Amino acid sequence: MEYIRLLYSVLLLAIAGLAQTPAREPKLQLPSQSTVPLLQNVFHRHTISLNGDWHTIIDSHDTGAARRYYLNVNPATSSGVVEYDFSASPTLRVPGDWNSQRPELLLYEGTVWYENSFSYHPSANTRTFFYAGAANYRAHVWVNGKSLCEHEGGFTPFNCDATKLLKDGDNFVVISVNDARHPDDIPSLAPDWWNYGGLTRDVMLVEVPQTFIEDYSVQLERGSTGIAGWVHIGGTAAQNHDAQNGAPQKAAAHRVTLHIPELNLSQEATTDAEGTAHFALNAAKLQLWSPENPKLYSVEIASEADHVSDEIGFRSIEVRGLDILLNGKPVFLRGITMHEEAPDRPGRAHGGPKTWDATSYAWRTTPMTST
Repeated sequence: MEYIRLLYSVLLLAIAGLAQTPAREPKLQLPSQSTVPLLQNVFHRHTISLNGDWHTIIDSHDTGAARRYYLNVNPATSSGVVEYDFSASPTLRVPGDWNSQRPELLLYEGTVWYENSFSYHPSANTRTFFYAGAANYRAHVWVNGKSLCEHEGGFTPFNCDATKLLKDGDNFVVISVNDARHPDDIPSLAPDWWNYGGLTRDVMLVEVPQTFIEDYSVQLERGSTGIAGWVHIGGTAAQNHDAQNGAPQKAAAHRVTLHIPELNLSQEATTDAEGTAHFALNAAKLQLWSPENPKLYSVEIASEADHVSDEIGFRSIEVRGLDILLNGKPVFLRGITMHEEAPDRPGRAHGGPKTWDATSYAWRTTPMTST
């Protein structure tokens, strides 16, 4: 009898433990992260938007990869057994989270497959990148049935060179997005904000020349009124490798020009062996950016084959003791715990004048309190 009581107590403890610690699905393992550097300032480049209604399939058991959803096969024309049909599946808006678009997906965490068919005619002598502003949390991208790249991180943009996979004419992109939470993710298992899943920011194709302005930084030089920066040219030999031994090749030299019309500043530089050109300009009449005077300067960057324009505010930011200094003066920061949720509708904020105006209003009317 004592043995039965002991066994009963052990069973009760086991049941209680199961109730308190629900089983979680295994963490989705992605073979590799996209290694293509992020294109700077895509919104000032030539882009083709893929935003809109995407066909979707809910994959709560993570069987879509085994069933090869990424091939986007049409059951009506296939000779084999096909147990899915994107063309007949419901749609979700992109950009947007799935939780706020369908009541049955409000609490869903797992994998959703997205499909978008589109016509594309590539320009001559260009490279075409697939770009996603954000996909929460893990994403795998296929173009025309071929694996393109993968990305982990729900709040960071990524791009992948899709030039070789895109065709002149009809194309399709399939993306699997998984937002299951894990202890080492952001958010973790118990965040204090909603775990919105989906393609939550803009999705597009970005066209650039074969040799292009890949990345740059133009900012106030520390401790002075000068402007310092650098520009990196992509698509050069520095990004290629010798076919015999895999050693990196020396990049060809390119001329790069930095121009700030309002300050009447212009400087030309030549890229080094890594494909980077460095700049340093004296800007004695520079107006510093601040919340009270949010001054922006038009900045133009040009190479032999590419051109990018930007609007940049120049300011200094530093920490001295317990103070944060903006342009050498203490500044009070507010709104740091405002999560990226739309104040004018349910769901994740993803841009647009109405959303930004409402967010700005909420920020301006937040009481300024310090502890």
